[in-house]
Amino acid sequence: LQEGIKAELIDAGQRLISIDSNNSLYYNISGIIYLHSARLDDAERILKAGITICSNNGYLLANLAKVYDAQGLPEKCSQTLWEALKLDPNQNNAVTWIGAISREHGGREEYLQVMHKIAEIPTSWRAQLWIARDYLENDDANKALEIYQTILPKVVNEPDAMMMVSGDLGRNGRDKEVLSICYPIFDLTKQDFRTGLNIIAACINTRNKKVGMRILNQIRAQHQYNLTTRLDNLENTLNQIND
Repeated sequence: LQEGIKAELIDAGQRLISIDSNNSLYYNISGIIYLHSARLDDAERILKAGITICSNNGYLLANLAKVYDAQGLPEKCSQTLWEALKLDPNQNNAVTWIGAISREHGGREEYLQVMHKIAEIPTSWRAQLWIARDYLENDDANKALEIYQTILPKVVNEPDAMMMVSGDLGRNGRDKEVLSICYPIFDLTKQDFRTGLNIIAACINTRNKKVGMRILNQIRAQHQYNLTTRLDNLENTLNQIND
């Protein structure tokens, strides 16, 4: 699909469902293939079938909303998207999509209203991170930090959440906060190297060679050879910091 191959994949999508007709992922894949092939009725049919059969429906509903959007049915799209978010309020694509729609329609005020509405769903954490990012970008760091203090314990095992928090803080000149609130709960076995790289960047900016080298060596130990050059450059920069 990413290479632009669409209709040629239809049989493959159907084959996945025939292998395991109770797997929501396979209905999702098949529905997306039909959607990208402009066979909207088939996309709607297969996604609805998956919703009926499978228990994990959040992503199926989110993609069904995309079908309704392509069909020119904005009300059905919005209703279905909200149903998807109520089931799983932390779907990245769904949260960013509804956020983009609300910002385009009503600017920052409506965007924040929608994000706060999602944040009220009991299991939500992703919308809170987008609210915090908005606060950081609009010079209200104290509100952002209040959100992080509340939400970080809930997302410590969510790699993309930790990456987003550490990255947003760093991009907005809050390197000290990267070290004070992200570094203490950083665990490379539960998160991933991207958060580690954000922490190393904060160490460079705050001239904290010791912590930076500690994280760098942890990442090296994973033997991700595609990062070798980047890690070498970071190590050279860290070594220029006086102990």
